[in-house]
Amino acid sequence: MGFSVDLLPLDFKPEARVTPWRAWWHSLLSILRLYSGPASTSHETVIALGPGYRWFCVKHRSGHLELTLNNSDCRQPMPGAILAPGKWHRLMVSLDLNARTILTSIDGQLLLPIQIPKDLKLSVIGSPAEASEKAITFSDYSNGSAYHGYAADLRAFNHALSRLEMEALAGDRAWERGPLPSRASSNVPLILLAILIGAPVAWFSLRHRGSAASR
Repeated sequence: MGFSVDLLPLDFKPEARVTPWRAWWHSLLSILRLYSGPASTSHETVIALGPGYRWFCVKHRSGHLELTLNNSDCRQPMPGAILAPGKWHRLMVSLDLNARTILTSIDGQLLLPIQIPKDLKLSVIGSPAEASEKAITFSDYSNGSAYHGYAADLRAFNHALSRLEMEALAGDRAWERGPLPSRASSNVPLILLAILIGAPVAWFSLRHRGSAASR
């Protein structure tokens, strides 16, 4: 298995501590089928494979990236792998279960190979959901953590990528894009609020003036 994706993270807010009161409130509203937002608002997740089993994830921890297997039961650091907010990056990952090796690349730079523990078996293999747990997402439903930023040119492969393939994928340097996407749309709610408040005030003012003039 392998994939390549261009990322522009906006921030990596760490996982917030969920107080007992907040957890209880979130559980109560979930039982009542009322949306209360996620129990956690963390942005530490970058990408996840398998929405149910989360058998392979890339996460951001204390300024560096790490790989997790089997819903974070196994964590493997990625030395030298850093995603800077506000900048485009290309992340490439190749998982070779036969060789028990994970190859990673950031911005065209191959990092040191990561060895998969010999006794580790992906829990999704052989499960009833194995065929459907191949979806790639940008969130971890187990803790409400989700990637916060832009993504482009996501490419997935049904085989482990070789070093030569990863070097070739990095050759176009397409992740070196121009300026950040426009954030003008973030002002839309404020503009709508101003219209909703200003329109009745203007209507009342004009009506009041008209009434005064008729007198």
